[in-house]
Formats: sequence, C-alpha cells, structure tokens
Amino acid sequence: MEIPAALSAVKERIRSSRCAVILDIDETILSLLGKWTEHIKLRMKLDNLTVQQIRDSGGLENFFRSSPRYNEFKEIHGSMRESGELHSDLEIVEGALAGVQKLLEIPRLTIGCYLTTRPFHITSIAEVDIQAKGFPAAPIIARPGHVPRESTAQWKLAILEELQRNYEGVLILVDDRIPIAKAVRERNRESGTVIVAIVLSGPVSRANITREGIVTCSSEHFYVADWEGIPQICSEYARTQEGPDD
Repeated sequence: MEIPAALSAVKERIRSSRCAVILDIDETILSLLGKWTEHIKLRMKLDNLTVQQIRDSGGLENFFRSSPRYNEFKEIHGSMRESGELHSDLEIVEGALAGVQKLLEIPRLTIGCYLTTRPFHITSIAEVDIQAKGFPAAPIIARPGHVPRESTAQWKLAILEELQRNYEGVLILVDDRIPIAKAVRERNRESGTVIVAIVLSGPVSRANITREGIVTCSSEHFYVADWEGIPQICSEYARTQEGPDD
C-alpha cells in the first residue's frame, strides 16, 4: 500500500478510538538480531560472534563501529537491509506478543499501524510475518526508497504528525530507537499538542538507554519501559480520553 493510501487507511482505522498505538517492528515486536548475527558470522567468517555480544554493544552497528573491518561490515549490512529473506520468519521480541495482546484489551484503544524503517518493497513480508506470529493485522507504513536511513527519525515524526492531524484521541509511539523518541519529545516541547513516546527497553536498546542515561519523564509524555510496563502506560492515557458516553 502506497504511503498516501496507508495514511488514509490508518486515519479511518483510528477515527473512533480514544487512543491509537503506533508500533515499530524490528527489535520492538520482531527481532532481526539472531538471523542477522548468523548471516554476518558466515559472511565475515567470525566464528566467535554471539548475539549476546551484539546486545551488550547496543546493536550490530555499535559492535562493528571501532572494528578495522567496519567498512566491510557496512557493505554487507546495507545489502542485508534490502533482503526479503533476512526479514522473514523472525523471532518474537521477549514479552512483545503478550504486551500487544494486553493493549488489545484496553477499551477504546486501537493498534493504529506498524511504522517501520524497513524498505517499502518488502512490506508484504512484514505483513505475513506479523500475522503468522499472532500480532494483529494493521496497515504497515514502510520507509520509501527516497528517504535515507539517516533521516529515519524525521520521516517517522512527519508520519506521526500527519496521523495526529484532526485526530481527537491521543497518539502513542512504541519504538526501540532513541532518536525518534527524542525527536517526538522535542516536538512536544515546541507544539501545543502531544504525541506520547515510549522507548522500548528491550534486548538491544537497553544498552543504549543505559549508556545515554535515558529515563522516563512523564510530564513530557516520554517513557522508558519494557513490554510488561507498556500496557499500563497506554491504559492510563486511554482513561484520560474517556468521555461521558464511556
């Protein structure tokens, strides 16, 4: 589904809800890490590379950044991002399925869409995998080819602002990437409206959250939480939107 059509579908989907949750995919509900680590090990002949090492480093990019083989890694990593096979049949992030199921139990809350930096041309793979793993069907908004990965935070923020336009409920982003959460937080400081940002404290993001000293600031609608805590945060926002007919 092209971006304008997807945006229209999401706006219609959330129109009657009081709270709309926008979910990232990779390392938020599905994990690329195991599959990608094995691929890197094979391509770069790194027999001792482990998933735990990558987690402790805060992701593949961080792990290889100071390596003399960084440029080799970057070339391989770039091709991996375009591979449909390497984005399919992924593991579920710990607690994500139970957490999303709890979100679905919250009155007047809707999973608005999945907002991902995956390339647009592999959207159909995400659709299949998400539903096969038990997550709810919802529109997927994926990064168009003309948007570089370096502009991901700005692109996602623009999508969120468009979804919020004329929406009477509260919009909540759940994403493991700190830059997009920070961009939403800064936007809230300058705007008269609010988009809630929840940084998922997950297996990969936890190291970066600790390294940067990222903490919850509820007065700015900015949260750090794992999948056990996310439903409660969303539930509280949904309750604030209750009307006399609820």
